[in-house]
Amino acid sequence: MKTAFRALLFAPLLALAAGVSAAQTAPLDGAVADGEYAIIREASGMRLGFRLSADASTLFASVTVRGTGWVALGFGSPKMDGARMVLAYVKDGTAQFTEDLGKGWTHAPTEPFALARAATEKDGWTTLEVALPAGAFLKGPTLEVIAAWGRNDDFRTKHSGRTSLSVGF
Repeated sequence: MKTAFRALLFAPLLALAAGVSAAQTAPLDGAVADGEYAIIREASGMRLGFRLSADASTLFASVTVRGTGWVALGFGSPKMDGARMVLAYVKDGTAQFTEDLGKGWTHAPTEPFALARAATEKDGWTTLEVALPAGAFLKGPTLEVIAAWGRNDDFRTKHSGRTSLSVGF
């Protein structure tokens, strides 16, 4: 009887925990819902979101900008030089991505490092979401991040807006 009672008592808690865990690791969809990101920042015409998974092993980040060109998030450096960047644009309904390493004032493709990524373009807004291994980019409780956007659907046009942030978790 005690075992059955315990099962009835703990089943809802386990279901809740499984639901929270699934929400933390759900595939990215390129759309940012209200409350999806614990930390929200606005800079240079961009809305940026950040959160950690429940076990703090995965970092989730997003950038949304009004426009139909490219968007980018860079991690690990407060400037482009040395930053690991994910760039995206959407053309004809298909998201295009590159993962680059910043070198001075430019960047070039590097080995993929994102765990997942998604981008959408809807109603004149472009959004990029990425998931990363938190341990590779957090310096203690701080994340150095850069973000930028451009007006064209390519990975070479100079940015129209950019920012650099230190985000504390």
